[in-house]
Amino acid sequence: MNNLPADSFFFDTEQKEDIQRMAALGYSPKEIAIYLGVDIDSFVKDAYIEGTTINGIIREGILVSRANPEMELHKQAEGGNIIAIQQLEKVNRRRTFEIIVEQIDEDECN
Repeated sequence: MNNLPADSFFFDTEQKEDIQRMAALGYSPKEIAIYLGVDIDSFVKDAYIEGTTINGIIREGILVSRANPEMELHKQAEGGNIIAIQQLEKVNRRRTFEIIVEQIDEDECN
């Protein structure tokens, strides 16, 4: 617990939801900082430091924006929707490729 970085900002629930939505929509940390009217350099710095609240909110926003449609597609595929099954296969191939690339990157860093 002592290894967590200190947050530079503290946001209320509404601001956290705005950050999450903007990240899900693909806005950069700099753009989000401008929208919120906070110090851009500090916000961007916190956005890229794992363990900060901002980093977590942004990552969650990105994940939620990808996961929700794919989970809905999965439900439709389970129901026997042929088009959904085909789309889900494409999603799974893309996800497998992304995992392989991520593992290669991790191996190169180690």
